[in-house]
Amino acid sequence: MCNYLNYPCKYDVISRLLHLNPFLYDKCMNNHKAPSIKPPYYAVIFSSLLSGEDDEGYQKTALQMEALATQQSGFLGLESARDNQGMGITVSYWKDLQSIEQWKQHIDHLSAQAFGKSTWYQHYSVKISRVERCYGTDSTT
Repeated sequence: MCNYLNYPCKYDVISRLLHLNPFLYDKCMNNHKAPSIKPPYYAVIFSSLLSGEDDEGYQKTALQMEALATQQSGFLGLESARDNQGMGITVSYWKDLQSIEQWKQHIDHLSAQAFGKSTWYQHYSVKISRVERCYGTDSTT
């Protein structure tokens, strides 16, 4: 795990997955920035508070889900951070709503969701937004 702004994050794991999706590295790994993709696209914002139960199972499954997401049609990138109290946010970027729905219904992702609801998360929320504009030092507008 790397420490970026004192948040444990998983980008070092994603960098080991470059053979799965070099686009992810080029667009998302550069200093932990959001993908520089011309809008419009969609963002799935997943925030959660870990329960503290089965941390090892959670970590293993989270890494598997990140690897699997990179292989899905329409996947564009990912950003994630978690504090030392277990509060985290992951934003994944997708080409369209159909891609998001296919990822939500993926059999392995469904299994991870069930464990999350029953064991890993004290609470969670999912928000889906259409990105119309992005700007910053390295964004494409």
